[in-house]
Amino acid sequence: VDNDRYPYSIVWTPIHPITWAFPFVGHMGICDSRGVIYDWMGGPIDGRGEMGFGRPTRYVRLDPRAARCCDAAAPDAELRRAWDAKLDGACALYGSRLHCMLFGFDCHSHVATTLDALRYRGCCCWNKIVLAAWVFFCGRHVSWSAVAQTWAGSIVLYLVVLLVHFT
Repeated sequence: VDNDRYPYSIVWTPIHPITWAFPFVGHMGICDSRGVIYDWMGGPIDGRGEMGFGRPTRYVRLDPRAARCCDAAAPDAELRRAWDAKLDGACALYGSRLHCMLFGFDCHSHVATTLDALRYRGCCCWNKIVLAAWVFFCGRHVSWSAVAQTWAGSIVLYLVVLLVHFT
């Protein structure tokens, strides 16, 4: 969490005002073994360590030993190389794709493709719905300020809707 470094993690940030109405909708990225964030917004990915819609507010820590792309008993250096190589491969693949939310390729698809390449938890069918649910239900907020940034708009919007509806 320090300095926005989340080794072996999926990171998420809200996209306001969409997230106010639909709290499970946001922007997703995945981190390499050093914690550098790779997020895809269309075009080449340059692993600049930041996200296109702001700093991460939630994250899910992944276990590199659950990646089936190499031997789980391998030394840490070999696990790091394998993780980073699969992430680089997914980034290269997405560098030539066009962004198309909902029914095409988007940031969630990029993360799913990376997890598929890693054969994370023995699965090769990760998808954006599973990832969105995983982050929504299991993601940890990075701070109390991130909790407010994620939920304050939704709470205000829902309160306004309730007040309008019941008055």
